[in-house]
Amino acid sequence: MKKILYIICLLILPFGFTSVAQIKLRGTVIDAKNDKPIPFATIGVKNKSFGTVADESGHFNFQIPTDSINQNDQILVSSVGYQVANLAYSGLNNEPQIIKLSQVSFLLNEITVKPLKFKTKTFGRTGSSAFMSTRMISERNHTSDELGKEIGTVMEMDKNCELQTFNMHVVFNHFKNVKFRLNIYSVKDNLPDTLIIKDDILFDVEQMRQQWVNVDLSKYQIYLKGLDQVAITIQWLKSEPGDDPAKKSFNISAVPSSSKSILFRDKSQSGWLKIGGYLSLNVTADCFKE
Repeated sequence: MKKILYIICLLILPFGFTSVAQIKLRGTVIDAKNDKPIPFATIGVKNKSFGTVADESGHFNFQIPTDSINQNDQILVSSVGYQVANLAYSGLNNEPQIIKLSQVSFLLNEITVKPLKFKTKTFGRTGSSAFMSTRMISERNHTSDELGKEIGTVMEMDKNCELQTFNMHVVFNHFKNVKFRLNIYSVKDNLPDTLIIKDDILFDVEQMRQQWVNVDLSKYQIYLKGLDQVAITIQWLKSEPGDDPAKKSFNISAVPSSSKSILFRDKSQSGWLKIGGYLSLNVTADCFKE
């Protein structure tokens, strides 16, 4: 019997609001200290599925239907390593905005010397079979885009580990190239809560089929002290179409599960949703006892 591939359209094609008036938000996100552009900053309406991701030069441009936003809404602008800017929609206009983000000051932690005895472990799903898959699709237009969408899972961890690699199995990628951000969160009520990394971890995935993607995390020195679970997600930042522009699919392997969940959200400030499933995402880590 042929295996049936269930494709869950977690991240769907953009849709237009041709008969509804639009509000246009545009501008540039820069560093408050040196006025340099902040690439791939996220912009989103708090608790709503509207927003985008800035480009390499910090520029952003998106539209919202007028009946989907009100004067009390907040626009949140964020990037890893910076304080979140909270802007009142009532204070914005159609003119280009200059949004300045202030860097977060990280206190130097006590240097952790890895004991001679540690064990390298793998957490998450290592299988590549795909009885179901998650499809991520990106396409810009004048009313909506798929940039900023996230998908991931909660991983059970040992309490004292230093992450070494992140791995995911791609069923197929029809794009020439896709740029992602790797996010790692603490967990609350089985959902991502607070971002716990200080470095912006970006990686690219080229056009491929049935391959593992490996991201080296050792240089970031991500030490998860006292955490027995974390949420790990990938966030869509940018894509280049492949040879066939009509094909805009990026699929990650997954299997149905009643005990595991696939987490996803449309934009950087929209609420998290989840369905039963086990994504082919995993991390390797050096774990030790204090």
